Amino acid sequence: MLINPEISNVSIVLVGNFNPIIFRPEWFEKHDILSKDDTEKTKVKIVHPEISDFQNEWLNLQVQTSKFTVSTSEPPYVKLFDFVVKTFKEYLSHTPISKLGINREVHFSANDLANRDRIGKILAPREPWGEWGKLIDAGEGEEHGGMANLTMQIKKLDDREKGMINITVQPSSKAYAGILVSVNDHFELSDTTTTGYLDSNKIMDLLVKKFDTSLENSEKIINQIMGLV
Repeated sequence: MLINPEISNVSIVLVGNFNPIIFRPEWFEKHDILSKDDTEKTKVKIVHPEISDFQNEWLNLQVQTSKFTVSTSEPPYVKLFDFVVKTFKEYLSHTPISKLGINREVHFSANDLANRDRIGKILAPREPWGEWGKLIDAGEGEEHGGMANLTMQIKKLDDREKGMINITVQPSSKAYAGILVSVNDHFELSDTTTTGYLDSNKIMDLLVKKFDTSLENSEKIINQIMGLV
């Protein structure tokens, strides 16, 4: 990266049919997916038939009946990859899963608010707004307007049956004069069954094949935005 982000995060999201109540810290420890030390340091928010939510020093997990989400802010990110692949490749291979997201998110400083505004104007020019352009930039402090949220989408992709890449840029509240860039690399299976899902194997094969490349591509996209600083 061109500059060091203040906050960096990777997440893996699966869409399918899950049973949240089985996703307990002790279940992961029993199957050697989490260590005993990990389990002892885990804070459980809730374990319920509708949702399971816990975190430890390196992992955040939330499972709902239709979505499985894990994230980490601690490299090496392959540790998160191993957690997901071992869970669904070795122990829950019959879980119906049809969609995969490999997501990268960073918060970084533009050094000062004026520079952040300059970047916002590059990404979202005011000229097409005519007389409204001046009003967008009017105000001071919290009343100062500008680009609030910009999402660009790439849909012509040859490396997947269905899917897209969504790149979102917006102000960050977690870094001074901060910018948040998030990249959602989204994969879908098109040959689903009548239930709308397949077992987890095909999605896990996609994750194994695409994880490293996806993060590398996300890094390039993020560097493009950070290069504007």
